[in-house]
Amino acid sequence: MMFANIFYFFSAIIIISFAPEKPGSIGFPLNIVWIFVFLAFFIIYNKKSFNKLRDKYNKQEGLGKNTFNKVINSNMVLALFFFTISILFFDIKLMFTKIPLIGGFGGLIDVLLLLFFVFYLSIVWYWSFKYFKDIYSLGNSTKYHLISNIKFNIAIIIPWFVFIIFENLFSYINIPIIDKISESAFAYPLQMFAFIIILFIFTPFLITKLWESEPLEEGDLDNSIRAYCKQQNVKFKGILSWNALNKGLITAAVMGIIYPFRYLLLTPKLMNLLTKEEILAVVSHEVGHVKKKHMFFYLAFFFSSMPLLTAFATYLVQLFQITEPGRSIFIYFYEPSNLFLNILIIVLTLFFFIIFFRFVFAYFMRNFERQADIYCFESGVDPEYLISSFEKLNTIINEPKDKNNWHHFNIFERVAFLKKCQLDPLEIKKHNKKVKKSLFIIGIAILLTLIISFGFVFSNNLMTEKVTLGLQIDIYKKMIKNTPNDYRLFREYAMLNYVAENWEQAVFGFNKSLNLKINQPEVLNNFAWLQLTCKDKKYLNKTEALRYSEMAWAMVKDYEKKSEIVFILDTLAEAYYQNGLFNKAFTASKQARSFANDNKEHYDNQYNKMKKAKMKNTVFTDTI
Repeated sequence: MMFANIFYFFSAIIIISFAPEKPGSIGFPLNIVWIFVFLAFFIIYNKKSFNKLRDKYNKQEGLGKNTFNKVINSNMVLALFFFTISILFFDIKLMFTKIPLIGGFGGLIDVLLLLFFVFYLSIVWYWSFKYFKDIYSLGNSTKYHLISNIKFNIAIIIPWFVFIIFENLFSYINIPIIDKISESAFAYPLQMFAFIIILFIFTPFLITKLWESEPLEEGDLDNSIRAYCKQQNVKFKGILSWNALNKGLITAAVMGIIYPFRYLLLTPKLMNLLTKEEILAVVSHEVGHVKKKHMFFYLAFFFSSMPLLTAFATYLVQLFQITEPGRSIFIYFYEPSNLFLNILIIVLTLFFFIIFFRFVFAYFMRNFERQADIYCFESGVDPEYLISSFEKLNTIINEPKDKNNWHHFNIFERVAFLKKCQLDPLEIKKHNKKVKKSLFIIGIAILLTLIISFGFVFSNNLMTEKVTLGLQIDIYKKMIKNTPNDYRLFREYAMLNYVAENWEQAVFGFNKSLNLKINQPEVLNNFAWLQLTCKDKKYLNKTEALRYSEMAWAMVKDYEKKSEIVFILDTLAEAYYQNGLFNKAFTASKQARSFANDNKEHYDNQYNKMKKAKMKNTVFTDTI
């Protein structure tokens, strides 16, 4: 269950990360309506699905908990789907940015969006409790069941929560050295280092609290576990009774990587099911994870693979944008919020995530679990006790012999391997050697992939300025074709071509935009500047530039914030200068210089040029 939930929450985080922050095509009031429509449908669907399952249970005995859990999982997948639709199509992220005091904190918005996903999951938990509270041990009340599930699942993403909070706090601390580091190449490694520190120190303690864990009662079992751990030279901050989900789990776990931030967790049901010797055998499995440093390898996989998978997905999307037929498809589906592009990145990222974890990560998980199983041979624990504990667990779980488990070998396979090792101890050495060899191979593969891919994946150099401009120009061509009377489209098309130095198309765009709406001071100004400074002389037209710049200044000259329109006055000064009106050019440039708050060097140079021209013209006139 936990691994499935990790996938759901990781998927939700990916979706949130790439959620569009530009408005979509539906609009604010309808967005709210659709969000509630989807929620209402999801509530009704869950009620009916669990009601239908209860009817089946009442009609035929033997409908096991596996079927119940399958319905829960299918509904959680549907929750993720509806959440994705709400995020991508109904502008929730954009709406949150408009909330006072919250909108400025991007990390807080991400947290709120993830809590919205938790709300969707709570609908599943609510109806599962309503129809099955008398059959399965789900808690004493709806409130308790919901809180218990929320606490259990929130624990999975505590590192992300804490990291987001720290990241936002640092982004709002105005310290020059921090600003420099955040813009440097060291930013990502330092963020990852901070994340690891959080993972090491804060997470285990917080998770044990959320999972309602409490110290194991002092007694023979507690003393035996402590004596065994001491013998193996493995320390735990605490040995805890793991009471999450109404004490309904039958499992054990190690939480934390290093002492003193490491805990051993045993659930009450497990301790009630097994004898002391069997519990010690289970503890030997958990100690095996610690001794073989499996958690360190999991972290290494995570921190090396996740950035690579995300970057590779982004790289493929860029490749899709610039090569045919992907380029034409992208242009065809383009809209301002980049919804199609975001969906593509999300789908590819999740696809690579599933492939990597389903096959590569799962391979190591299965073999790490087997390595932890056989640690009993190294630590002097009788493997018969581990075998008997597995057999008891199977009576509860009732797992079919042929059932495959992507992250564990099934119980029958684990028992068979333990018995094989009993008959031939060389199997233990073979498996440990296999794990070491596999780690070496995957380590070299990841390292080489990171080295080879660094230049073309992490630098994202496919989308050069020239390529991006060309793509944007083609997008606006398509938009203009669909909406030929929108002056704003021609305005943006003209500016993109201006930057790309496609002068003919820039002139075409400016003319079309002004023909559709003349009252555009910025467009008049930009067109005038092109006609004054264009590198291609055939598009120079100082007379028309003067007319356009005078029109632009007349429209804005009474604007109070002169610093925001000073560039228009600067263009007018240049137009006066090129048309030989040096006194007017000097006066305009002097005013522009006094209004300017930024780029003062340019305005100083313009002022000096106009002043020199005025003085020269005055001397020449006096001589005549």
